[in-house]
Amino acid sequence: MIAVVLALLAAAANAVASVLQRRAARRAPADEAFRPGLIWDLVRRPTWLGGIGALIAGFLLQAAALTSGGLALVQPLLVAELPITMLVAGWMFRVRVTPRTWLAVGALTAHRGRDRPGAQP
Repeated sequence: MIAVVLALLAAAANAVASVLQRRAARRAPADEAFRPGLIWDLVRRPTWLGGIGALIAGFLLQAAALTSGGLALVQPLLVAELPITMLVAGWMFRVRVTPRTWLAVGALTAHRGRDRPGAQP
């Protein structure tokens, strides 16, 4: 069952990475959008670098989970990234996630959890 814990930690790390990188990008100057200077600006932001670190941690945790358990066990658990992302984003951006949004997140998560190897349609 260590694979389950590692897969859920991987999903959480990927969620944190996504939110941190979005937070850093939101604070970048608008005139740098779609320009190479944007990358240079982001590389100098600790928040964005933290997102990169969380992304690397997520990758390593996912690899460890797949080493400990099979793909059919690990992959469906990784869809927990979406609800975790919503929780972290709501907290970090101080936004209330509406019940309607949670319903959509739940539906997408349940649907994606079924799209696993060997799942019946």
